[in-house]
Amino acid sequence: MIKVIIFDGDGTLQFPNPSEEMRNFIALLPELGITMAIASNGSRRQIINNFEAADLDVPDIIVTPADLGTTSAGRLIKKPSPDFVYRIRKLTQVELNEIMYVGDDDNTDAFCAINAGVLPLAAKYSTANTPRNYGFQITTPSNLEGYIKRFAKQKEPYFGWSFQNPELGVDTRAVFGDQGSLKESLRSILKEEKDQNIGKNQISARVLLFMSFMTQLYLSGISTQIDVVAVYPGHMTGKFNKTLSVFLDYTAKLFNDKFYRDLLVRHIDAPKSQHQGAARNIFDQFRTIHVNENYRRKIQGKTILILDDFTTAGYSLETARHMLLKAGASKVIGLAIAKFRRTHAVAEIKETWDPYQPFSLKQSDIKLTDYPGVSNSNSDNHFFHHIWNHYNR
Repeated sequence: MIKVIIFDGDGTLQFPNPSEEMRNFIALLPELGITMAIASNGSRRQIINNFEAADLDVPDIIVTPADLGTTSAGRLIKKPSPDFVYRIRKLTQVELNEIMYVGDDDNTDAFCAINAGVLPLAAKYSTANTPRNYGFQITTPSNLEGYIKRFAKQKEPYFGWSFQNPELGVDTRAVFGDQGSLKESLRSILKEEKDQNIGKNQISARVLLFMSFMTQLYLSGISTQIDVVAVYPGHMTGKFNKTLSVFLDYTAKLFNDKFYRDLLVRHIDAPKSQHQGAARNIFDQFRTIHVNENYRRKIQGKTILILDDFTTAGYSLETARHMLLKAGASKVIGLAIAKFRRTHAVAEIKETWDPYQPFSLKQSDIKLTDYPGVSNSNSDNHFFHHIWNHYNR
């Protein structure tokens, strides 16, 4: 969960005249167990003057260029250097994925956060005349408070279902282990690509889903592990899930990753899984998928996140894992939005093949073993009770 929030000490706190909304938010931080820190290219005296003029308590943690020394060229270290975040982390004794950074300038704040591997939030409410295209967009101080209370204070473990076995080289997870009453909404958003507005304020269900997905990636530490993100292709050639593609495009910008939407190629149509029933098999995935030759050099030694909408036995994510590891990736993390079955099928393939070409092996060359995953009702309940039910009122 988030324990430290970094501000730039100026427009993100609405200086020189913070609104009542901002003052209430600042007063709430200690109750939430969150420490405020300031990272500024200005002077310590300037920051202190801002707080005193606004009749606000001066934070204990303020980091300026004077606290960081100089570069090898003898210049003061300034943002977007990640050293600001690293110093704050050292002073607060927290992990990087327990910090988020609220800024109002891409060139200093957002890139400082991204360079350090912490979550950037863009304060759209700031009156500063600066670019704010990077970072999760925050429109008001109340919007920031709601994000922290509803999403960023979730406790670990962060996914509704997971199967992690380092010996087998498998790391597969699902945002929801139990979809409950959300099943139809998820199908509408992910399969039919239809958003829905919920509650009296008509909040976008798709946005809530993305915020939960993105926050769990960050709080779990996965966002700092991955180099490349990609979406698992649809069952028809040339088709990709548009909603998941949007999710990953935004995620790549938040965490400085590469998004290769067509990293995996569906070269011939595969049977639609929900129509197969008991006839569903992993060979239908292997025989219709290969890795895109255009990314051969770009994925060597990289950690890749593959995102799918729904997973039952795990055939799609397991196919992606084998294909990408064979193609030269160092690690593949499989993530689905929702899981239907508690077990995960792990494939063993002893024969060799070229992952950049259509699969050349037989169905009998693939041996499957089911392993039990771990369900986490606390994560599912957090979404239902603290997020969905709250916004659906």
